[in-house]
Amino acid sequence: MSDIKEENHIVLTESFEDNEKTFVNNEEITKDNEYPTSEEEESDLVPKIGMKFNEEKDIFEFYKRYTYHVGFLVKRKSSRKGDDGVLSYNSTVVEVGGYENLTFVEKDCRNYIDQVKRLRLGERDAAVIQAYFSKIVDLNKDDRVKNVFWADNRYRQAFKEFDDIVTFDTTYLTNRYDMSFALFVGVNDHRQSTLLGCGTISNEDPRTFVWLFRTWLECMKDQAPVGIITGQDRTMQNDIEIVFPNTNHRWCLWHILKKLPEKFGNNSSKAYILSGVHKVVYESQSPEEFEYAWNSMIEKCALHDNDWLFGLYKESCRWVPWFVKTNF
Repeated sequence: MSDIKEENHIVLTESFEDNEKTFVNNEEITKDNEYPTSEEEESDLVPKIGMKFNEEKDIFEFYKRYTYHVGFLVKRKSSRKGDDGVLSYNSTVVEVGGYENLTFVEKDCRNYIDQVKRLRLGERDAAVIQAYFSKIVDLNKDDRVKNVFWADNRYRQAFKEFDDIVTFDTTYLTNRYDMSFALFVGVNDHRQSTLLGCGTISNEDPRTFVWLFRTWLECMKDQAPVGIITGQDRTMQNDIEIVFPNTNHRWCLWHILKKLPEKFGNNSSKAYILSGVHKVVYESQSPEEFEYAWNSMIEKCALHDNDWLFGLYKESCRWVPWFVKTNF
């Protein structure tokens, strides 16, 4: 950042009197120390062309006496001056010939100067910022934003404490640009959800998930969770195996059960299927119990050719509570 120099400048202010007291430059003036008022002394107070002073303080003292005599006061005001030699607002007023010739007020000027100063970067600052954003923003070949990831220090600190199980969900909402909102969520000691990172993704292809998972993992200092819970997505399953090879991957039971009405809405045995799946899922206490209950449901409802249920059966270790509990 550039050096900022403090300089004192003389500016005019209105005088004020409070009956018995008069103040000059914030100093109380009484009858005992009033400035001279005789004609000869008054003549010495009038500025003349060619006057010279040894020091700046002598100039200010002379001008202070003169302004007091004619009826107004002056005071010193600190002005901030950058290394480019440009002063603050008052010098601008003098240059244009008065306040009435300005199209802005002092507040606007100071806000602009502060903004410019904040935007001044050191030699390496711009490169550091660019490198940082290149990690959290994924661009396409036309340099348009494709995916964005965000996690701050609070998320990293939370993950240090609650790094066992992470839920990854992309079904929360879709924004105006048709970009899904992806959440990395953990559970704290009070069984409350705690955010561990988030992002917006333009699609759910393998490249996108791999980029998002790797970016999140790098943000968490390459510390992978013990387990990760996602929706029932085959593509995501492969991506997780690439990025988190040693992490247990499980499916979200809520998402699976939520699909039941959609998958069997037109089936005449819909009510029995829904209740049967819930019973199999929550009441099975061993592999044998699960096998028997599942096969009985499939047999009774003639669901041997249902590919969706068959896929769930093959991956039962990923979502059935008893299997998940014993194999995490």
